[in-house]
Amino acid sequence: MRALILLVGVAVVGYLYVSAGRSLWDSLRERAAVQRQIAKLQAEYRGLARERALYESRQYVETAARRLGFAFPGEKEYLVGEGAG
Repeated sequence: MRALILLVGVAVVGYLYVSAGRSLWDSLRERAAVQRQIAKLQAEYRGLARERALYESRQYVETAARRLGFAFPGEKEYLVGEGAG
């Protein structure tokens, strides 16, 4: 009878250890996945911040405006090439 109780006790403790180990393993895997996602989002954020700085730069805005045919007040616009006429 003692052996049976001991065996059941060892089985219960073993089950608890395995269950806790599996839970810990799952948590570690999930943490690694979250850390990878964080790194990916940080890299994307840095890229978007660089892009935003470009779009906010005076040189970019001026170049884009000139491509659309805008000029500063007082400047004369000259058409050169196929669209001239």
